[in-house]
Amino acid sequence: MLFPARFNIAKAPEIDQGAYMTEIIRGVIKAIPIGEIEAGRAFGMSALKIFRRITLPAMLPHAIPGLANMWQIATKDTGLLAFVGDVELTLRRRQSPLQGRSVLTLRI
Repeated sequence: MLFPARFNIAKAPEIDQGAYMTEIIRGVIKAIPIGEIEAGRAFGMSALKIFRRITLPAMLPHAIPGLANMWQIATKDTGLLAFVGDVELTLRRRQSPLQGRSVLTLRI
C-alpha cells in the first residue's frame, strides 16, 4: 500500500521514536530485580497491583532521563524535516523559471 509523501514524512519519525522509547522502557523494566516482583507475588498482589506498586516506582527514576533524551531528539528531528522540506520547495522555485514558468504563479 502506497501512502502520500507528506504522510510518510510525518509518520516515519513517530515510528522510529516509538521503537526507541519502547526499548528504553523494556530495558528499565528488565533491570528491576526479579526478587521484588516475586515478593509482590508472595504477598498475593495481582499483576496490575505489582506494576503500580513495585514496577512503576522502581522504573520511573531510571526511565525519565532516556525518555527525555528521546523527546529532545524528536524535537530536533521535527525541525530538521521542516528545514529539508523548505529547502526542497525553494529548489523547485529556482528550477521553475528555467522551465518557462513564472515564480509569481507558483506563490499563488
